[in-house]
Formats: sequence, structure tokens, C-alpha cells
Amino acid sequence: MIIYDNKAWLRQLFAWRGTVIKGVMLRMIFFMAWTALVVYLYERNIISKDIKIDMVVYNVVGLALGLLLVFRTNTSYDRYWEGRKLAGANGNSSRNLSLMLNNIIPKEDTETRAKFRELIVSFNYAVKEKLRDGVKAEHLPDLRPEYKETVMASTNITLCILMLIHENITVLHKTVSGKDYVFKVINDEMTNLLNNSGGMERIRTTPVPFAYASHLQLFIMMYFLSFPFGLYDKFHWISVPVIGIVAMILLGINEIGVEIEDPFGDDPNDLPMDSICEGIDKNVSEIMK
Repeated sequence: MIIYDNKAWLRQLFAWRGTVIKGVMLRMIFFMAWTALVVYLYERNIISKDIKIDMVVYNVVGLALGLLLVFRTNTSYDRYWEGRKLAGANGNSSRNLSLMLNNIIPKEDTETRAKFRELIVSFNYAVKEKLRDGVKAEHLPDLRPEYKETVMASTNITLCILMLIHENITVLHKTVSGKDYVFKVINDEMTNLLNNSGGMERIRTTPVPFAYASHLQLFIMMYFLSFPFGLYDKFHWISVPVIGIVAMILLGINEIGVEIEDPFGDDPNDLPMDSICEGIDKNVSEIMK
């Protein structure tokens, strides 16, 4: 994620990293080249000037296209924001779980405290990597060897880590009396961790329906391939930069939706999952030290 000053409009205007210009550049150039070819054919009378499309058609179709693009972008942002809320809730549950465990595990029992710290921190790193390219052993450096072997052999690594946490909590419960209310809170936070990670996996594995995405791309292509036939009668060679400007705007809106649809990667506009996990690691380590 790019952290920026939302009042520094001049810096935003001339920014390159994190913008969608790079993603739409080739298509914008293609549509401009296509427009130049159409204008050339008109100028050489290879295409009759009587062959044209009334701009009223583009007013109507353009409105429909704009609505589809806005819907796509809003849908993607809803996924982005929901992902951020779930990632934040996962962090809160991890910290709350650590606070409750800190309340019942004696300070001198450093082995048990270290064990829970490793598992909670490793769970969050495992969730992050599962949402990307999959969890590997090097992604869980804090996990002790006996746990790591069990976890990496599992088909669902995040669930396996939660099971290990639960097993250790069960053992702890047998040794601690008079703290049932604390274990009730611990159980609730464990449930929250499971639900939050499941919600993030749902976003990751459920893209915008293919039929919608495919039809929108076809709509955009047909719109810009036919647009020069409506512009030439009034703009002639100026149609080329006009197409470029319109393409950059509309294609950019579409590209924004594509960019933030899956918010858990490591692109400039994705959620700061690395920073979130590092913050959880720091907080849990401080609580359970």
C-alpha cells in the first residue's frame, strides 16, 4: 500500500507508481493507432464520408458503459474494504487472545508463553501467505520444529495452527481453576480468528463473475473500435487525441476495479498485509514476553 498525503494534489497528479496509467497504456495506444488508421482511410476517401455513426448512439451507450464501470469499481472497493476490516479484526482478536492468555499464564512459565506467542504470530503470517501464493516453511520462522513439521504436513495450514492453539489451551485449562470466564473469552476469540480468516479466503477465492468481467471487456472493445466513426465527421485528426483521453479515463476506471479486486497481494494498491502482520507480531511478543 502507498501511504500518501491526500492534500498534496500536485504530487498525486504527476505520480507514476501506484497509478493505472501503466496498465492501460498499451490499450490506449492501440485505440489511438486504430483511430489514426480510420481517419487516414476517411481522408483518402477509401471509406466514404457517408459512413458514420450518429453521436447520439455514443451518448446512450456511453452512459450504460459508465454505469457498468462504476458498478465494477464499487464492487471491487467493497471487497477491498471488507478485506481491510477482516484483517484488522484478525489483529484485534490476536491481541485480545494474547491478553487473556497473559492473564492466566504465570510470568515465570516462559516456555508456555513462548509457545502461544509462536502459534499466534505464525497463524497470522500463515493467513497472509495463504492469501497469496501459499504457505512455505520459511514463512513461519518462529514456529518450533515439532510444530512446523505437523503444520507443513497439513492440507489446511491455518486451521492446523488453530488446532494446535486449541490443544494447548485445553491443556492449560486443566491446570488453571477459577478462570472459566477467561476461557470463555479465549474461545470467542478463537472463533473470531477462524471466521475472519475464512472471510478473507472467501474474498480471495471468489472473483467477480467471469460473465460480467468478460462482457465488460467486450463492451469496452466494441465501444472504442467504433468510436472513431462517430468522431471523424466533427473532429477529423483531432479524433486521435480525443480517443486517447477518453480511453485513459474509462480504461483507467476499469483497471482500478481490477487492481483492488484482490486486495491481499503485494501490489502498490493492495492492503499492507506485511505491515499488519509485523504489527501483530510486535504486539503479541510484547504481551507474552
